[in-house]
Amino acid sequence: MKVGIIRCQQTEDLCPGNTDFKMAAEAIVLASCISRGTPIGMACPHFAAMCESIRKAVGPEIALIDYTH
Repeated sequence: MKVGIIRCQQTEDLCPGNTDFKMAAEAIVLASCISRGTPIGMACPHFAAMCESIRKAVGPEIALIDYTH
């Protein structure tokens, strides 16, 4: 099984990603910084396109969690 964690480079100094790693065991996970803009208050402008690309690549049967905390 392969696991990928997609995080925001702009928040990597503020968020250690601990919850991201815990959630990765459940499914494909996009960190909250991407979907909600946590903690800088600005969500990624590419969020919808990333979700669409991931769903297209893995199919609907694989869970896609769009936040970690």
